[in-house]
Amino acid sequence: MIEKGIIPKTKVINFSVQKANATVSEKLNIKLGDPVYSLTRLRYAGDEPILFVTSYIPQAIYPDLINEDFTKVSLYDTFSKYGNPIFTAKRNLSVIKSDTMSSPLLNIPTGEPLFYFETTGYTITEREIEYSTAWYR
Repeated sequence: MIEKGIIPKTKVINFSVQKANATVSEKLNIKLGDPVYSLTRLRYAGDEPILFVTSYIPQAIYPDLINEDFTKVSLYDTFSKYGNPIFTAKRNLSVIKSDTMSSPLLNIPTGEPLFYFETTGYTITEREIEYSTAWYR
């Protein structure tokens, strides 16, 4: 985007610790109720929102992650900084219609098509370290 003269930016909507629900515990191969970071961001190209994403990260792997400012730093660069970078990922893609949650966030009418990704990121030793859901315009 920068090469095209578009300035990317990130707005953090929520960054907190919560208990892993059934889906998150299954995707991250952790126990139900284990603490995970929940990081919800809105990503922009210039002033236009293009992506709404929530990432779940096991707190046990990154105990100090809560101190990071993800409006300024990359999540994957931060994983590398802590010594557990994403090495591979598995991603499922669906095409869905925007709803009353995604439409206002992405500045589009309800019912517009969106790409919906579910992604699990792994370390080089195949340990699950991120599960995310993302809606792309």
